[in-house]
Amino acid sequence: MDRTSQHTDHAKPRSGFTKFVSSVAKAILFNFGRVLECTALGRKIIAYGRLGLYLRDRGWLKSAGSRIPMGRFEEPLPWICYPCMDFLNERLKSDMDVFEWGSGNSTLWWAKRVGTVISCEHDQGWYDRMKPAMPDNVEYVHANVEDSSYINFAKNQQKRFDVMMIDGQARIACAKNCLESLKEGGVVVWDNTDVDKYQEGYDFLIQNGFKRLDFYGLGPVNFYGWSTSVFYKENNCLGL
Repeated sequence: MDRTSQHTDHAKPRSGFTKFVSSVAKAILFNFGRVLECTALGRKIIAYGRLGLYLRDRGWLKSAGSRIPMGRFEEPLPWICYPCMDFLNERLKSDMDVFEWGSGNSTLWWAKRVGTVISCEHDQGWYDRMKPAMPDNVEYVHANVEDSSYINFAKNQQKRFDVMMIDGQARIACAKNCLESLKEGGVVVWDNTDVDKYQEGYDFLIQNGFKRLDFYGLGPVNFYGWSTSVFYKENNCLGL
């Protein structure tokens, strides 16, 4: 018997032993999990473990650490709560036109999902930083809040929009200036709608026939949950 055959003969028992150990380990872990489920402390341990996996898969761990809204694989995400993000992601269409007050990774996220995006930014430094990253289907503009060019930028355009995102400065004024810029069936997405100081703007949209759908939950970067809302009318572009 040569050395090769000797090596092969000795390897077979070790392979079987490895499988045996693996099966025993799986059985132990399975039964340990069942034991944990029988106690309050054990269920907490399981819950924290699963929560950690959820946060990893959502990319929250990376975004919280970097303070940049991103997914698990560092893809850009809007800085809105996850439930609203998931809702929009399922309903956006490639022929839609979007306008947003406030810019950043949200602009890049919109751009991958719709036809065109116009993004209006008030902060010159942030604008200069983000400008090189903007794709061809984004018109990225800087406008001043003080002289009202920021507030009025959307209604001065020659086009109308399926979605208007309020997530920047002067939010109440933006809400009051967005109606004539919406297409028939257009919707308004408003972030941080758990903030009471914008109540006048929420009321304005409701008084003009919009319904309000609130989403609440964790989102990128932050260690707390918050609200993002969709204001819509009947026969809207999101199928609400």
